[in-house]
Amino acid sequence: MPLELIKEYLEVDQEVRRFTTQTIIEENVIVPDYKPDIEKVLSVRGDIHVNNKVIEGEKFFVEGMVDCKVMYQALEEGVKLQHINMEIPFSHWIEVEEEGDIQAIVQTRMEYIDYELVNTRKLNIRGVLGMQGKFTKKEQYPLLNNIKGLEDMQMLRNWVKITTIADKASEQAMVKEQINLEDMPQVIEIIKTQARVLEKEIKVTEGRIMINGSVEVEIIYIGEAEENQSIEYVEYQLPLAHFLELPGITEDMEYQLNFNVEDILTQVQTNEEGVFNIIDIEAIVDIKGTIYQDHDVESIVDAYSPSIQTNLHKEKINCQEMVLNEKTKTIVKEKISTSIEQEGIDDVLSIEGIVKVTEAQRLDDQWIVEGLVEIEMLYRIIGEQEGYESIKKEIPFRQGFELDTENEVYGDVSANIHHLGYQLLSADEIELKVTLDIQCQIFKPVIFHAINDIEELSEIMEEESKEAKISVYFKQPNDSLWEIAKRYRITIEEVLSQNDIPDQDNIPNFKPIIISKKDRYTLK
Repeated sequence: MPLELIKEYLEVDQEVRRFTTQTIIEENVIVPDYKPDIEKVLSVRGDIHVNNKVIEGEKFFVEGMVDCKVMYQALEEGVKLQHINMEIPFSHWIEVEEEGDIQAIVQTRMEYIDYELVNTRKLNIRGVLGMQGKFTKKEQYPLLNNIKGLEDMQMLRNWVKITTIADKASEQAMVKEQINLEDMPQVIEIIKTQARVLEKEIKVTEGRIMINGSVEVEIIYIGEAEENQSIEYVEYQLPLAHFLELPGITEDMEYQLNFNVEDILTQVQTNEEGVFNIIDIEAIVDIKGTIYQDHDVESIVDAYSPSIQTNLHKEKINCQEMVLNEKTKTIVKEKISTSIEQEGIDDVLSIEGIVKVTEAQRLDDQWIVEGLVEIEMLYRIIGEQEGYESIKKEIPFRQGFELDTENEVYGDVSANIHHLGYQLLSADEIELKVTLDIQCQIFKPVIFHAINDIEELSEIMEEESKEAKISVYFKQPNDSLWEIAKRYRITIEEVLSQNDIPDQDNIPNFKPIIISKKDRYTLK
């Protein structure tokens, strides 16, 4: 009777390779006719928006825009703080080096951005855009879980724990709110908006993830009261509540979510008295994430028959197991001082920051994450004349995560600013307090060989065999009872019945073991 192989299929996401690359952007910016001349540039920021990601052949193409926001001090009289916004397109491709069902995970960040003031109406912006990520490939492997057709077929089963990607989330949430400025000066022009997502609670239930938090919005605008114009600042928190509908997700699954404010739309409205002191805000929050699921996988990794010679065809399966998924908050503090050339601080208008992870590696029993928080502060200077300055500062951070495994590990890290606070110590110095959210997913490789086919060769004719019917084998270090039984083509039960072995998992090294293919012997 031919052998019948009973199989199930295992789908895994194999990591093909990781990549780190850069692309350069450069563009000339012309001041619009309705804007005043530039006296000095205070700040140039670049927000990256990826519009298209596609794999074609063996290349991964990324396209998008860098939304450049220039804050400058005007040369003419009037309101000195002005702004220009422009978009710089970029495109880049990365070699995949693999075929099949490939998926790409990519993170982008501005590594560097600078400018050259050509004249009072023109500046040249140049920057370096960094990309890092990984390619994964979906593979299906047949796992043998039973062999039928031969009564004496011996099967060695193995259990491994692996982690696979259960689902991926990619949605946008929209939050709207109306701000009443009440007694503040009415709005003439909004010159800057920035926002960040503050997570409060994330709960996983059957089929969905519930997200509760807020979007912290900061607005700088030109205000007017009694025909006098001034620069005003307002901060507001928009409530965020959103459901990610993910069929198949259960509350015991691990997850990783990233939040990014993709766009902020503002519109100024009048109140009942006709005063422009109402701002409609609409924030679009991009939510991306990965849901992980653990599996206990059983497969037959070895087999033989005492009566039939067989040839096993095995396949190497590369998987992974998540050993850590942890999110923590860490606080860094730093004092920032004005330079000798700069005027003192009268009022801080805005503080922005971006987080750059520069190193993530294992050190003894910890996974160490190191990086920089790049801070840029815009402030109004002391004095009768209106004027503004900006300060840039890099603040290093280091955070460790405890590892409870001796295996080789690798991981993914995400870090974001949760809160930025400050205290004005003097006219020349402030103390910054930055709260960071750092999340790590750490994996260890899981590699095993599974049987995908068995070839029948010939029957073993006992009477024609030249092998001895009784043998004595001395157990060697690292030998298993399975290996000994397979070597002599008898069953484990026969070895146990012929020998005094109380614990088959702890056989002393060099213990003599009787091997009899017909009769049973007991070694005393």
